[in-house]
Amino acid sequence: MSKRQSKQRKPSEPRPAAAPPSQARSGRITRTDVLIVLGAVLVSILVYANAVRGEFVYDDAKQIVGNQLIQDSRLFGKALVSDVWAFKGNAGQAWSNYWRPTFVVWLIVNNGLFGLNSTAGWHLSNILLHALVVVLAYGVLRQLRLSRAIAGVIVFIFAVHPVHVESVAWISGSPDLLMAAALLGSLWLVLSGLARPDWRKTAGAAVLFTVALLAKEVAIVFPAVVFVAAAGAATRGTSDWLARTLRGIKVALPFAVLAVVYFVVRALLLGQVAKTNATQEPLSAIILTAPSLLAFYLRQSLFPLFIGPSYPLRAVHAGSLSVANFWLPLLVVIAAAALIVWAIRQGQVQQIGAALFLLPLVPALNINAFVPEQLVHDRYLYLPLLGFLMIVVPSLVSLVQGILKRDQSWGRLAGYGVAVICCLLLAGQTVRYNTAWLAEVPLWEWAVKTDPSSQFNWAQYGNALTAADRPEEARAALDRSLVSLTASSTPNALINRAVIAIKDGRYDDAEADLNTVLAGQPENIQAYEQL
Repeated sequence: MSKRQSKQRKPSEPRPAAAPPSQARSGRITRTDVLIVLGAVLVSILVYANAVRGEFVYDDAKQIVGNQLIQDSRLFGKALVSDVWAFKGNAGQAWSNYWRPTFVVWLIVNNGLFGLNSTAGWHLSNILLHALVVVLAYGVLRQLRLSRAIAGVIVFIFAVHPVHVESVAWISGSPDLLMAAALLGSLWLVLSGLARPDWRKTAGAAVLFTVALLAKEVAIVFPAVVFVAAAGAATRGTSDWLARTLRGIKVALPFAVLAVVYFVVRALLLGQVAKTNATQEPLSAIILTAPSLLAFYLRQSLFPLFIGPSYPLRAVHAGSLSVANFWLPLLVVIAAAALIVWAIRQGQVQQIGAALFLLPLVPALNINAFVPEQLVHDRYLYLPLLGFLMIVVPSLVSLVQGILKRDQSWGRLAGYGVAVICCLLLAGQTVRYNTAWLAEVPLWEWAVKTDPSSQFNWAQYGNALTAADRPEEARAALDRSLVSLTASSTPNALINRAVIAIKDGRYDDAEADLNTVLAGQPENIQAYEQL
């Protein structure tokens, strides 16, 4: 038998399926790859250029400016083994659920490099980190044998999408950037290791996964993503689901072990598994609210026209079901689920995309982890958006190619045109929304427009106006925030309203507000000082 004959496939062996039209071998890095990556990086930087002049806003003032743990080298050790709000003092327990050493190191390094006199360096580091995520996303997509054109479309849309503004333009939004960069680097190594096993790749992937875990808690779902990637990478034509499952478990097991170790260490350091809010919603409310949360994240991914720091989405209860808050979102979620099921049958890219989109959002469905007026945030979509695009873009391309069949040149040209238009529209929205995060007043002015029913937003807006020496506007905003005294609107709003009343000579009103503060917080020094 000749060598040629010996290499022929046996009749019983399945013929490997050709890669889908939207996929191609990743091969070596070409000039086209370099140009796509450079273009995506340039766009990532340009679209956030107007954010560089922004001030420290919202949590920045406390987590950075007022945080001695990241400013005093003698306290770095304490910062690394405490929750991120430990700078507030010794409360006998953790202030929050957030043990994030990677984030703390990031703050320490940025503070050492740039100090507190200027925010430009802080903003630039966030923007460059976002650009790194874009590069890693392209690498992962090419490792999955997605064509250069489709991978390029995905990363360009990802780079300019306005749901990322909260993570990129806001200095304290960096945990999502850090987690995404580490997880994508880890996933790239995992995928590379599936093709060419190497213990060094596994070790590198494990290290990066650990970095991601220590940046943000939601990274704990990554072992499930690895399972999906490994199980879906089984030899084409293999129908043995058990073999696929076992392979997925084998590859994901080291990451699952790391996740368990992290979970235990975190619980020991914080002294608790999770810190809960004073008011807890019943399980029925969590279930009934889930459709509106998922529908919100689908809407923000597809049509981010209505965008802001907070949204008028509240818990749904059995006695308050309506078309708007339950039935319509439920129909949207069911339709989306059907489309996702269809899409994941198209290939491994869509399968991993579904895992990246859905799994990180699962913790966000636990409404008891959030204050009642802040159940959703755009930043929770930072990495899931990439998964969403991995589902939608290749599936649409394959669908169009299947319809056009022979003459695809016009379809390809139209597709590029649509992608360019989408990128321009999304980039415009991003540049516009960046301006909200430049300072406290525009941030909360934007917030009360997107969610005018939030007492928290009005309180923050009133506090910002007070600091900006705009007393009349501040008083109106604070009055609106204090229609009913809630934990989200007091005590700072009461103190600021009292300060304005003192300036106006309304001493009885000021005394009433300050006594209200002291009734709930007898140790409040600010209130005592104003009395």
